Amino acid sequence: MFHQRDFWVSLGFVFTNVAAHLLWNRIDVYWQFVATAVVLALFLAWWLAREWRRLKFAMTKFYCAAAAFDLIAEGALQHVHKCTPDNILCTGRMWLVFFAGWIVTVGWNWYRSRPAMAPTSAPPTAS
Repeated sequence: MFHQRDFWVSLGFVFTNVAAHLLWNRIDVYWQFVATAVVLALFLAWWLAREWRRLKFAMTKFYCAAAAFDLIAEGALQHVHKCTPDNILCTGRMWLVFFAGWIVTVGWNWYRSRPAMAPTSAPPTAS
């Protein structure tokens, strides 16, 4: 019902992106940005491929793929846009949007799975 795997996998992708931004904060050479981005994106791609069949929601699969592409783009653009706090906040906002959609989806699935309530009959009236 709760589909914890979707939640924890998405959170792992967020922490990987945040770790990348913190690592990039100390790097000054462009090829190192690209190399770390490629290595981390390959790790995320491997993890997503491994978890693909176990993830329940297409929304989680989409978010994880988007997070991996975001990591590549951020790594390639890091030399011209090096603002770690803003990048971490952007990653957090992206996950919060996913999480809000995830909560709505889980809630909707829970609501739909509840058994239908039998109609109650009116109490007898005295004549």
